Amino acid sequence: MKTIVVYSSYTGKTKGIAEAVAKGIGENISCVSLDEIPTDIASYDCVFFGCYIESGFIDGRSQEVLKTLTNKKIALFVTMWIGPYSDDIAKRLRRIVEFLPQGCQIVGTYITPVDDAAGDQQEREHRLAADFAANTMHRLLSTT
Repeated sequence: MKTIVVYSSYTGKTKGIAEAVAKGIGENISCVSLDEIPTDIASYDCVFFGCYIESGFIDGRSQEVLKTLTNKKIALFVTMWIGPYSDDIAKRLRRIVEFLPQGCQIVGTYITPVDDAAGDQQEREHRLAADFAANTMHRLLSTT
């Protein structure tokens, strides 16, 4: 399954999670920022799309790119300054999904709550992100 990881990052946190996601998917998976999206993005079977949420919203560039994704399978991962059990998480994910064109299937979602974690906590966040990606790909490949 042709897969790519695309991300938007302001502080570098989402970039780190994106790199962990790519590692979890497997070897030779492209992991690119929004400015590096290949012109043949529509040829990918699955796009793992990562962005950050600030003040309840994703950045404008992510909104623009999401509107153009015609890939049938999209996995979303986000970083946000909020606890993972907040009631607002579902609302914020719904806002992101609403930017996607009709026909896109959300095949996975993952949230990394942002704190100023370092060391062991950051390693744990990256390991969990890689596990999310590996599990998502396993589900996709076992249903095709």
